[in-house]
Amino acid sequence: MATVTGILVRTRSAEASEKPGHIEFGSVTNPKHVFDKIHFHISDMSTLLGLPVKAGRYPSKDSRAPNPAAVGLFMHCDPEAETFGKVHFHPNNLTGTIIVVRTDGEELEMGKLKALVAYLGGEMKDEIKQFEEGEETGEEEKKKEKAREIKGRKLTKEAFEEFCGRYETGEVAVAEEMEGTEEEEQ
Repeated sequence: MATVTGILVRTRSAEASEKPGHIEFGSVTNPKHVFDKIHFHISDMSTLLGLPVKAGRYPSKDSRAPNPAAVGLFMHCDPEAETFGKVHFHPNNLTGTIIVVRTDGEELEMGKLKALVAYLGGEMKDEIKQFEEGEETGEEEKKKEKAREIKGRKLTKEAFEEFCGRYETGEVAVAEEMEGTEEEEQ
């Protein structure tokens, strides 16, 4: 029987954890037919960064807890669109535990996914926040120019690989909620 391995990413609700909002990572292997029933969303953001992944809701008790990891994966990354930096569907579509797998069928490394979540929830989130704070009405071309600059500087495989190097050596300060604990395979 064919199996698929994915990485679970969950956030604990206030009722379920002493650290609400804390992101946890764990590996899970299921028969392929189980994965075939999950509605996955492809992350254009991660594809730009050279780590093509897709994510879907995974059945869990914490299905209402917001999942900040999901939000980062699904920000609009087209600098020509007015929605650059905004999430392209309602975040409730990926609340609770999500499962993440590579779109190209290769194995997804836990460390790479953790780095991706840290990058999107840290440096990219800060860039987007500054971009949104700097938005001025009526200056559409300036906004697009700034969005193109961010995409060219931060939304590249090279920028993400450089971040991964700093992440792996501990040079990147990662907020506590961006750290995770691995679980045993289920």
